[in-house]
Amino acid sequence: MAILFEIDKLGRSEIHGDPQSNLLEILDPAQNNAFTDNYLDFPIDLSKILFICSANTMETISQPLLDRMDVIHLSSYTFQEKKQIYKNHIYPRVLKEVYLIYLQKLIIIKNLKRLLSHKNVFRLLMKVSTI
Repeated sequence: MAILFEIDKLGRSEIHGDPQSNLLEILDPAQNNAFTDNYLDFPIDLSKILFICSANTMETISQPLLDRMDVIHLSSYTFQEKKQIYKNHIYPRVLKEVYLIYLQKLIIIKNLKRLLSHKNVFRLLMKVSTI
């Protein structure tokens, strides 16, 4: 099995070749048993490999390439699912990271207070520092 992510973002280039054309060759049962890797100059039998591709849109994928695929449409997350993901995963992680940064600054300030006995020097540093 080989997984190819976001094939809708494959670009076309006159200099470097067309990646979608290479995919056509790889996915064609008549050609993929004698595929040759040009970089390694080594023949590879790809006929027994299951290719799974993902894409966010089908608009940028060529029709010949789409013809060689079985397309399965999956829906996006609902608003409620996105809300739960944010509440259970993203928000706690961000909160933890912000809290850790805050604690690091507090430790630095406490150490500076201890090190700097002269109040004017400490006040000057506090004006420069943004918390």
